[in-house]
Amino acid sequence: MKKIDAIRELSAHTLKERFVYQTHDLRKVFREDGRAFTDTLSRLTSGKILTRVTRGVYVFSLSNRHGHNLLEHIANTIRRGEYNYLSLEAALSEYGAI
Repeated sequence: MKKIDAIRELSAHTLKERFVYQTHDLRKVFREDGRAFTDTLSRLTSGKILTRVTRGVYVFSLSNRHGHNLLEHIANTIRRGEYNYLSLEAALSEYGAI
């Protein structure tokens, strides 16, 4: 997939508050498999369009919706289907209470 087409696809998903992806999510978005998908992923990461956070998890760098809760989105993506929580201390710190 060409870079411009990939940016369009990822931008469309950003409108739905989707900017953190697992590898299999990107396969669905780009509708590619095998060598073509690997090449596309390599081009997008080297072009700083996607940022690899950890093995198999990527953030769309051009999204303007990251906000202050990017780490929460990353945690939810890494542990999809599992319970995630913020401790009371972390929440109070985030809101400036401590």
